[in-house]
Amino acid sequence: MHRFALDSMAQWFTSKGRRPLVVRGARQVGKSTLVRMFADENDLDLLEINLERHLYLDQVFEDLKPATILSRIEEATGHHLTPRTLLFLDEIQATPHAFGALRYFYEDHPDLPVVAAGSLLELALPKIEFSMPVGRIEYFHLGACTFPEFLVAADAKELHQRLTEYRVGDEWSEVLDRRCTQYYSDFLAVGGMPAALASFIDEPQNTAAWRQAQQRIIDTYQDDFAKYRSRGDWAAILQQVYRRLPGQVGRKVKYTELAPGERVEKIHQAVDMLIAARVVMRASHVAPPTQPLAAHASAKVFKTYWVDGGLVRLDPAMAAEQFVAQHLAYGAGPMIGPELYYWLREGKTENAEVDFVINIEADSGTARTSEVIPLEVKSGATGKIRSLRLYIEKYKPRRAVRLHAGLPAQEKILATHLITLPVYMAPYLNAILGALST
Repeated sequence: MHRFALDSMAQWFTSKGRRPLVVRGARQVGKSTLVRMFADENDLDLLEINLERHLYLDQVFEDLKPATILSRIEEATGHHLTPRTLLFLDEIQATPHAFGALRYFYEDHPDLPVVAAGSLLELALPKIEFSMPVGRIEYFHLGACTFPEFLVAADAKELHQRLTEYRVGDEWSEVLDRRCTQYYSDFLAVGGMPAALASFIDEPQNTAAWRQAQQRIIDTYQDDFAKYRSRGDWAAILQQVYRRLPGQVGRKVKYTELAPGERVEKIHQAVDMLIAARVVMRASHVAPPTQPLAAHASAKVFKTYWVDGGLVRLDPAMAAEQFVAQHLAYGAGPMIGPELYYWLREGKTENAEVDFVINIEADSGTARTSEVIPLEVKSGATGKIRSLRLYIEKYKPRRAVRLHAGLPAQEKILATHLITLPVYMAPYLNAILGALST
């Protein structure tokens, strides 16, 4: 199944001053497969080594001598370097000194493309910051497969092309809407984890097969809990939080609801671990919603979404919001880490919440501009947008977006241009909104 991230990897491979690439992402999102696909499609000689199986190499990496390291890797794998070699260090978190050695690959062997990845890499990184080769590596962030990738894999490339080319004001027929909605419904059920998605593509009617693939991933995550800390009893509380967090998708996190009876500090740490492992995505409250959003994001007020909606069972409203979240988080491309923001006003009598606040960049022809846009998600074709109206009254944005289960539409709320689009167009928002004249 083709991954669009391969295009970004190609840009890295051919870039001037190329640095070693560290692929980051949750378990089972296809990091290792992506590297193998890239090597195969570009006729490269892949020299892959799983460092979990060669722990003794940590001492070799500690010497920081690339020539010795490469020699030992050749001995361990039985493969030799060629002018077309791509070196792939998988499960790099197993040998922490390998991170420090990456800078020397960059400095002493700039012609050798090096990629590193690991299933528990996100949890290892904070503990090895002392040896991180700052400025000598690049990060590559990979999430689950996207809806556009699903369309291409499901032999609906023509629909993907139409969605790619859609612009505000274009005609969008009910026939196209029905077709896209059916694929969208399938994606909500199956999700974007490669193993489950591949099973569905091969046998769409064999529900048991792709459900089993989903369950294997869920079980794998739970089996990892014991590895999340080298010491301390974390498995029990992680299991509690892991089971309860799906019930809070799209809601402000309240620690006491996740593990009743446990200390808030420990629950907080457990949530942070799941976020660090990319199993859970954080959406931070931002106020005021101005650029740069990260500078105004709250560290204490946030809500969460899952790495992939296919791994949790959600009601239609939350399923739609989860779908949007997992596409927005990685919408800036693999070279930018996942980010999500929303707006919340907590009053004495009533609250207001806008599901997401996004930053859209556009090319005006003479300059690159960016704009903060509030975004509301509705699972049905109708629904009140009281919170969005309050946001518009308070901040007066030029544009706002509503995603719903209906056809595209436009209207004015005060001086704000409200653009309404089908939910399944969420993965295409950057192109749709970026094409608008600024």
